[in-house]
Amino acid sequence: MLNDLNDLMDKEAMAFLELDELLKKFKPASHYGKCYFQNPRVYVKGDEELLSAHYERLRYVEPLWNSISKERIKRCLSELKNISHSLAKLEDGQVPSVVDFFEIKKFYFFLIV
Repeated sequence: MLNDLNDLMDKEAMAFLELDELLKKFKPASHYGKCYFQNPRVYVKGDEELLSAHYERLRYVEPLWNSISKERIKRCLSELKNISHSLAKLEDGQVPSVVDFFEIKKFYFFLIV
Protein backbone atom coordinates (compact mmCIF):
# COMPACT_ATOMS: atom_id res chain seq x y z
CA MET A 1 0.00 0.00 0.00
CA LEU A 2 1.35 3.39 -0.92
CA ASN A 3 1.47 5.86 1.95
CA ASP A 4 2.00 8.91 -0.23
CA LEU A 5 -0.02 9.85 -3.29
CA ASN A 6 3.10 11.49 -4.73
CA ASP A 7 4.66 8.01 -5.03
CA LEU A 8 1.74 6.96 -7.22
CA MET A 9 1.85 9.75 -9.80
CA ASP A 10 3.57 13.02 -10.57
CA LYS A 11 2.21 16.48 -9.71
CA GLU A 12 0.88 17.08 -13.24
CA ALA A 13 -1.19 13.88 -13.17
CA MET A 14 -2.54 14.73 -9.71
CA ALA A 15 -3.46 18.22 -10.92
CA PHE A 16 -5.12 16.85 -14.06
CA LEU A 17 -7.19 14.36 -12.04
CA GLU A 18 -7.94 17.06 -9.44
CA LEU A 19 -7.20 14.66 -6.59
CA ASP A 20 -6.35 17.45 -4.17
CA GLU A 21 -9.73 19.06 -4.86
CA LEU A 22 -11.48 15.73 -4.32
CA LEU A 23 -9.68 15.07 -1.03
CA LYS A 24 -10.54 18.60 0.20
CA LYS A 25 -14.24 17.66 -0.03
CA PHE A 26 -13.81 15.07 2.72
CA LYS A 27 -14.41 16.49 6.16
CA PRO A 28 -13.52 13.78 8.69
CA ALA A 29 -15.27 14.27 12.01
CA SER A 30 -13.24 11.93 14.21
CA HIS A 31 -9.67 12.11 15.41
CA TYR A 32 -9.00 8.88 13.51
CA GLY A 33 -10.44 10.18 10.24
CA LYS A 34 -8.45 13.39 10.52
CA CYS A 35 -5.23 11.43 11.07
CA TYR A 36 -5.99 9.21 8.09
CA PHE A 37 -6.62 12.12 5.75
CA GLN A 38 -3.40 13.85 6.73
CA ASN A 39 -1.66 11.06 4.84
CA PRO A 40 -4.14 9.09 2.69
CA ARG A 41 -3.07 5.70 1.38
CA VAL A 42 -3.75 4.04 -1.95
CA TYR A 43 -4.20 0.35 -2.67
CA VAL A 44 -2.02 -0.91 -5.53
CA LYS A 45 -1.41 -4.24 -7.26
CA GLY A 46 -0.42 -6.76 -4.64
CA ASP A 47 -2.74 -5.25 -2.00
CA GLU A 48 -5.75 -7.33 -3.02
CA GLU A 49 -5.95 -9.05 0.37
CA LEU A 50 -5.83 -5.74 2.23
CA LEU A 51 -8.47 -4.25 -0.07
CA SER A 52 -10.74 -7.28 0.39
CA ALA A 53 -10.41 -6.95 4.17
CA HIS A 54 -11.26 -3.24 3.88
CA TYR A 55 -14.43 -4.00 1.92
CA GLU A 56 -15.34 -6.75 4.37
CA ARG A 57 -15.20 -4.19 7.21
CA LEU A 58 -17.36 -1.81 5.18
CA ARG A 59 -19.93 -4.57 4.72
CA TYR A 60 -20.57 -4.47 8.48
CA VAL A 61 -20.85 -0.67 8.54
CA GLU A 62 -23.24 -0.34 5.58
CA PRO A 63 -26.41 -1.29 7.54
CA LEU A 64 -25.54 1.49 10.02
CA TRP A 65 -25.36 4.05 7.22
CA ASN A 66 -28.76 2.98 5.96
CA SER A 67 -30.52 2.92 9.33
CA ILE A 68 -29.21 6.01 11.14
CA SER A 69 -29.25 9.66 10.10
CA LYS A 70 -26.00 11.01 8.69
CA GLU A 71 -26.02 13.84 11.24
CA ARG A 72 -26.15 11.38 14.14
CA ILE A 73 -23.25 9.41 12.68
CA LYS A 74 -21.27 12.62 12.21
CA ARG A 75 -21.97 13.71 15.79
CA CYS A 76 -20.89 10.35 17.18
CA LEU A 77 -17.72 10.30 15.08
CA SER A 78 -16.82 13.82 16.11
CA GLU A 79 -17.07 12.82 19.77
CA LEU A 80 -14.72 9.84 19.40
CA LYS A 81 -11.48 10.91 21.02
CA ASN A 82 -8.02 9.44 20.75
CA ILE A 83 -7.85 6.97 23.64
CA SER A 84 -4.49 5.44 22.73
CA HIS A 85 -2.82 7.10 25.76
CA SER A 86 -5.45 5.64 28.10
CA LEU A 87 -5.13 2.19 26.54
CA ALA A 88 -1.33 2.36 26.71
CA LYS A 89 -1.59 2.88 30.48
CA LEU A 90 -3.65 -0.29 30.80
CA GLU A 91 -1.27 -2.25 28.56
CA ASP A 92 1.70 -1.08 30.66
CA GLY A 93 -0.03 -2.14 33.89
CA GLN A 94 -0.40 1.43 35.13
CA VAL A 95 -3.39 2.53 37.14
CA PRO A 96 -5.68 4.53 34.84
CA SER A 97 -7.10 7.81 36.05
CA VAL A 98 -10.78 8.69 36.28
CA VAL A 99 -10.35 10.63 33.02
CA ASP A 100 -8.89 7.54 31.34
CA PHE A 101 -11.86 5.43 32.41
CA PHE A 102 -14.27 8.12 31.26
CA GLU A 103 -12.60 8.35 27.82
CA ILE A 104 -12.66 4.57 27.36
CA LYS A 105 -16.27 4.35 28.53
CA LYS A 106 -17.38 7.15 26.19
CA PHE A 107 -15.49 5.59 23.26
CA TYR A 108 -17.16 2.24 23.93
CA PHE A 109 -20.58 3.89 24.33
CA PHE A 110 -20.36 5.53 20.90
CA LEU A 111 -19.26 2.27 19.32
CA ILE A 112 -22.24 0.27 20.58
CA VAL A 113 -25.03 2.88 20.40
